[in-house]
Amino acid sequence: MKAAHSSDYDPMSPLLPNDPLPLLTQRVRIVRGSIFDLPRHAYDAATMFFCAESITSCPSEFESALAAFVATVRPGGIIAAAFLAGSSGYAVSGRRYPAVKLDAEQIEEALKSRLATTAVTPIGISAKEVRSGYTGAIFVSGKTPA
Repeated sequence: MKAAHSSDYDPMSPLLPNDPLPLLTQRVRIVRGSIFDLPRHAYDAATMFFCAESITSCPSEFESALAAFVATVRPGGIIAAAFLAGSSGYAVSGRRYPAVKLDAEQIEEALKSRLATTAVTPIGISAKEVRSGYTGAIFVSGKTPA
């Protein structure tokens, strides 16, 4: 594997070996956890992608997960998150997984009391499903109250 800063670095060559699994198992530590158990005010910034809306079909559980995510950021910290718009859930290997069907307004409403500033950006929203199960994505960034 070549370092990105070496003199012979070629940005068009793959950085990972053909079989990256041995390298990954040396460098990565997998920790099983729950969004509901995140430490409070532990980080200056946090990111979340397609998590809170994709662990349940219950809107109140989605809001609890969202609250736990935002609460892990220190006062004055930054969050960035992406959500699936209009998701009805998804299937993997024949197993069905839940989702809360959301739009940009619902996400903004769920965050407005938790963030001092919020920017909500719909991405690729379509009247029909992009693929079976969702109609686009919603990117959110914001700052927690100081």
